[in-house]
Amino acid sequence: MRSFALSKTKLLVLASIAALTLTIAIPFAIGAMPGDPEDDPALYEPKQIGPTVAVAAGTSAGEPWALQVYPSDRGLCLELLSSRGSSGGCGLDVPNINRVGVFVQTDYEKGRTWIYGPTSQSARNVKITLSTGRVLKVETVAGSTAIETPLNFFIVSTNGTPEVDSVTAIDLSGQVLGVRSVN
Repeated sequence: MRSFALSKTKLLVLASIAALTLTIAIPFAIGAMPGDPEDDPALYEPKQIGPTVAVAAGTSAGEPWALQVYPSDRGLCLELLSSRGSSGGCGLDVPNINRVGVFVQTDYEKGRTWIYGPTSQSARNVKITLSTGRVLKVETVAGSTAIETPLNFFIVSTNGTPEVDSVTAIDLSGQVLGVRSVN
């Protein structure tokens, strides 16, 4: 009798382990684990908490574009909208000091690269050094008082798909305010 009870106990333990294993393995295998960030976009997408403000707009190579900013729960967001979609980022930490940020959007299909970003409010232009050695000098665009952050912005598009080596913010007197190395 004792051996039957042990066998029944062993079977019960094995069945419990199998049930627990399946309970964990099946959701994991199909990617449905509770708490998985992919299940809840709110865990990784910024939530807009204020108005969208247009910073600049125009056309390049016949295609319209717009640069806009908005406050989010992850900080200020900067976004470039074009016929190819949008790109940018949030959490900009560029207070009114000697700093510069940079984003790069490359359209390999059309052979076009957009270079844009925020600068301190005292920056009047930026010098963008490309990996090819080419230097682009771009005037900044004043930020809007609607964003309540003292920033200027820059944007330029160029033919080809060069990599950006650095971006240098320069004030009205020609003094270098800050340099952001990219590569």
